Amino acid sequence: FVALVWMYFAHFVDKDLWRLGTRRYGTPRDNCILVAWGYETQHRLMWTKVAFLWIVYIGTCVGLIFFAIYQFRRHQQLDIDQKTIKDFAVMVVGLPELAGEGTVEEELKATMASWSGEGVVGVSVAWQYKDQSEDVDELMLMNLKQRLAECDRQPRDVDPTPPEMNAVRKWLWTQEQKLLGLVTEEDEAKKWDAPAIKEFLSGLKSSDRAIVVFETEEAKQRALNKSAESGGF
Repeated sequence: FVALVWMYFAHFVDKDLWRLGTRRYGTPRDNCILVAWGYETQHRLMWTKVAFLWIVYIGTCVGLIFFAIYQFRRHQQLDIDQKTIKDFAVMVVGLPELAGEGTVEEELKATMASWSGEGVVGVSVAWQYKDQSEDVDELMLMNLKQRLAECDRQPRDVDPTPPEMNAVRKWLWTQEQKLLGLVTEEDEAKKWDAPAIKEFLSGLKSSDRAIVVFETEEAKQRALNKSAESGGF
């Protein structure tokens, strides 16, 4: 679009727009003529540059607005044509804070099914672990390693097992890990044994939000209507 507008001005308004800034310099006399010609031509055609900027600015703004509308309508049509998870799921807000030691999601699933009278596939509760995010990430990585080991393959983004080392090199490697505060696999296994994992997860608190997935879109809609009529869940 930008190139076409400039080409239109250069072709139909003044051919000198093609030459401005491209003419070669030569002798001092030729340079003086070139500078005088450039100064006069630039000022004479200044209105074309201003008009070009206005056309490009307005044209791109209007074009982007229409493109955004097209994208939005296209998204709406795809949402109508395709079945996705959001057609069956709702977010419940305002739940009480619960400890992780109980079966929070199972209890909420049973409660939602009993209240709505609809079939509930499952519930996913959001947990508060901002202050323990490093520990959660560490546990997830450890779980990933175990699952990949069961599949007899290694994750690409995890450091491979160190090669066989002699006594001196092994001692140096251990000292380097201690100096840099790195966690070895042995330390990781000692830190996160089964009782420690259970204690850590039991100490987490649930947030006030959860995702509830219904069996059908119609069941979800009926539950929403009931919630609106009764002023909430």
